[in-house]
Amino acid sequence: MKKLILLLLFTISGIYGHSQTEYSDQYLGWIRNIKASDPVKPARYDHRQFSAKQLASCNLFISWIQASYFPRGGLGEGRRIANEKLSPYNQYMRSLHDYYGAYLPTYLFLKKKPGGGWTPENNLGLFLRIVANGLTGDHVDVISSPEQYYFYIPEVQATDKQSENFRQFQGFQEHPVLKKYIHFYQPAGIRFLPQYTVILSKNNQLPWIQISKGEFLDQLGKSIERAHADNLKKINDDYNEKRKKIFLQNESALYKKRLAILAAQLEKYKNRLTEKATIYTDQPSVHLENTSDLFEGNGGYNQKIPVYKYNPEIISRTKTGLPQWISITWGGGEMSDESFKNMHAAMLRNIDYDYIYSYFFDPGKINGKSYKPLHPPLTAAPAVAEPETGFTQQQKNEPGTLFFDDFSNTMIGETPASWKSGNNHIGEPVTTEKSPDSDKKWAVITGQQLTQKIKTRLPEKFSFSCDIAVPKGYTWGAKRLIIKFGTAKASFLVSMRPGYDGRPGFLYAGPDDFGSTLLEPGVNSVASEIPIPGFSNNNPFNQFHLEVRKSGQSLTLLVNNTTAFSHLRYFSLPAAAINGIEFNHSRSDNENEKYYVSGIKITEE
Repeated sequence: MKKLILLLLFTISGIYGHSQTEYSDQYLGWIRNIKASDPVKPARYDHRQFSAKQLASCNLFISWIQASYFPRGGLGEGRRIANEKLSPYNQYMRSLHDYYGAYLPTYLFLKKKPGGGWTPENNLGLFLRIVANGLTGDHVDVISSPEQYYFYIPEVQATDKQSENFRQFQGFQEHPVLKKYIHFYQPAGIRFLPQYTVILSKNNQLPWIQISKGEFLDQLGKSIERAHADNLKKINDDYNEKRKKIFLQNESALYKKRLAILAAQLEKYKNRLTEKATIYTDQPSVHLENTSDLFEGNGGYNQKIPVYKYNPEIISRTKTGLPQWISITWGGGEMSDESFKNMHAAMLRNIDYDYIYSYFFDPGKINGKSYKPLHPPLTAAPAVAEPETGFTQQQKNEPGTLFFDDFSNTMIGETPASWKSGNNHIGEPVTTEKSPDSDKKWAVITGQQLTQKIKTRLPEKFSFSCDIAVPKGYTWGAKRLIIKFGTAKASFLVSMRPGYDGRPGFLYAGPDDFGSTLLEPGVNSVASEIPIPGFSNNNPFNQFHLEVRKSGQSLTLLVNNTTAFSHLRYFSLPAAAINGIEFNHSRSDNENEKYYVSGIKITEE
């Protein structure tokens, strides 16, 4: 139950993300660093006993990860873990082999400590585990029991584009080192979050085997007997004599029906019992009266999910106290989350998987050498900038100019130097590119946010202008580009989308979804569907020049230096605190769905 609650909390974190921005860019590191030499004591509970040597490996695992990964936007913690303690709710784990290792969560929701610094506010965040003889996948309820544990491993389906993006994230699937070992991206199961998995084992031998249809049906028969015994006990314990007779009759009829269906299945597969067992859904049920064939389902679209158990031969060797395999798993975030992106990059770039493998399975190769990460976890890329052009300097020095950026000082392929970029849904930030037909540089926004690092305070009267373009074939109806002036509700928006086949695009102006404290009541709909001639998706590069003028309470929008909209009382007050500019494109689903922005200029009128 404890595990389920924890996973639910992590799921909530994965769904809603975290809004803590005060420390989101900071490398906060670890609550406490663990050394391999830190003292440990043997542990005993249930029917298990863990030696000091085994638990010392837990410290070793933590020290390796802490040397290789430095949490960003959250606080990390290292904890020793081993088999769950048994309870009435997890008796299916009784037959499992001993496993032990390290759990290293990164807490993303923090609060300030009285004396300064940060401390976790709750246990939500990212997860990372490195475990000797660690578990994989999720148990199969219908046949798992205290005598034998069975499981399945969720697999990426051909139609699951999001999981495929995760699998390819930062080159995980084709990673040159990981390709030497068992590794895969595991999408979400019924009980578990999606995760990246690396298995290190002697000669890459899988520690599990797929069971046969015969074994599955044999265990299914035992499950029917257990379910029947449990139901009889419940009826006898919980129902009065008058109702008991009816319930016992119903239970007897259902029990006989299930046995008959099982007998029919055994007859159907009598010549195929040695075939590998696959189930039609993640968690089929003992209720055979609803689905008689757990291999094929009731027809229609059914999956073929392999059913596994841990290899008895390998499991017998775990009793020697030496690890037979090492499982390394991590997850809990989205590709767009900088905290998760930092963790994932560390797991791909810094972890020395070859050393970990050799330490346990080929120690002669390391000859007692200490672990060192392949790269330091806090290596900062040197800031590389190009000199500004004369035109850029001239624009910045013009009287009344508050801000100008045409990205002339930003290297191609890098994020604009004066801006902070969010990541899109596949983990990419805004980058700078050249025009298809000139040396002009553009910020290319593909489902990201681009915000000024140093916010410009906008005066009562100002003019904002920039060039905006889209490539040929921009999807009709795809997400708009939004320019937000200000922050929170002290803001207003100007957004746009291109037309199609030569038809004009449209401008919109108004508050964001949470409202605005700046605008006059009732002006929301007066600045919508303003035509933008020439801003379509039929040319190789579809470009227009936008200007936004605020003069006291009035708002004017100009397209290619021609007034497209004007309203004298758009703002409720002449002066208001408007701080900063943000560009936002909420989603891009194909290569053509991107906006180019350049020549951003803010002047005081």
